[in-house]
Amino acid sequence: MQKDGIQKLEHKLADAKIVKQTEKKTHVIQEFITKFNNDWSMNLAGLLAYNLLMSMVPIAIALLAILGFTLGSFTNPADMLKPIETIFPGLAGNQNAMTIAFQQVEHLRTSAWAMAIIAVILAIWSGSRLFVTIEGCLNIIYRLRPRPFLQQNLVSISMLLLFIVLVPIMIIAASAPTLILGLVGSNPALKMVPFLGAVVHNPLISYLSSVLGGILVGCILFGAIYTIMPNQKISFRTSWCGTLVAAVALELFLLLFPLYIQHSMGSYTGQVGFAVILLLFFYYFAVILIVGAEVNAFFFEKVRPLPNDVVTFISTMGGMLHLNTTQREPHYVDSTPTEQAEKARTASIAQQPNKAEHQPEQRKQKPTRKTAINPTLLEVIMGTALAFLLQWLNLRREQKKKPAR
Repeated sequence: MQKDGIQKLEHKLADAKIVKQTEKKTHVIQEFITKFNNDWSMNLAGLLAYNLLMSMVPIAIALLAILGFTLGSFTNPADMLKPIETIFPGLAGNQNAMTIAFQQVEHLRTSAWAMAIIAVILAIWSGSRLFVTIEGCLNIIYRLRPRPFLQQNLVSISMLLLFIVLVPIMIIAASAPTLILGLVGSNPALKMVPFLGAVVHNPLISYLSSVLGGILVGCILFGAIYTIMPNQKISFRTSWCGTLVAAVALELFLLLFPLYIQHSMGSYTGQVGFAVILLLFFYYFAVILIVGAEVNAFFFEKVRPLPNDVVTFISTMGGMLHLNTTQREPHYVDSTPTEQAEKARTASIAQQPNKAEHQPEQRKQKPTRKTAINPTLLEVIMGTALAFLLQWLNLRREQKKKPAR
């Protein structure tokens, strides 16, 4: 009887432990959802989707022009459409946008070099506005102050140039698994190996290899955004999870989005229908980007949710600072959580005056968490790129001056 009682007690303790762990995990999930909602994440995704749509043509012009400069010829800009389609199916599918981009690039080819350089610089500037918006959204999620104007634009332009450099790498990464399988399949000696022959002719493995390549491309893209754009030093250790979540979600989205369009939006036809579909594509892409950032900020950077949504929080805190002189609205969201949090913070500071006095000294001793990119390094990179561009233009000019043999 005593043993039975002990066993029952152990079972009850084990069940209580399981219930406690489940409640703890549920609380964490609820807190994450609260942060996601209070940050206005879906509204931020809409903002990003609009900026993606508006930056599409400038980025395409900058991408085609710079690739044309580096490859040495503008003879057929349409040949560059296929690599772009590998990375951005929505961008390449917009024939109007791509036609405008090709016309602009062809105009650059026949224009004076000075005007061409100015046009490319303007395209880079316009395309970098997207990354300024991304930085603003990530700063809200991470609770960070924005960079100064000059530094913010240097980082955004550098990110756009880095993105253009990453395009060939992303293309290689996306096609590498399929390319390797094709090389193995075309080699008679390797086809004789039983295991390799079965792998090459297996459609499931070929399909999974393409999916793996897409996930790898997503990891490169989101990893660069999550580690560079926030105004804080972000390491791979604190960004890998959100990067992987966003990359896998993007690959699933690319697989399911055509089915969704086919079955749910078949009535949308023509240019208006395509604009709606394209905007919807960008919106869900922005949602995926925001979700990955929220995962990194909440689970790894330990950023807690706001007491209220971000607009209510700003309005309440502004009222406490006597910055808003408007009358109280007749209907408004309950701001009690924010007011209680501020009162608790004020009471905590009042009870610990010594700690508040020594806080500036502690801040001096702790390493600052400001900018992830050194501005001097950015200046060196951009100066080197500009010198390379000018040298390349001089070489092209000298080649044109030489008489044809």
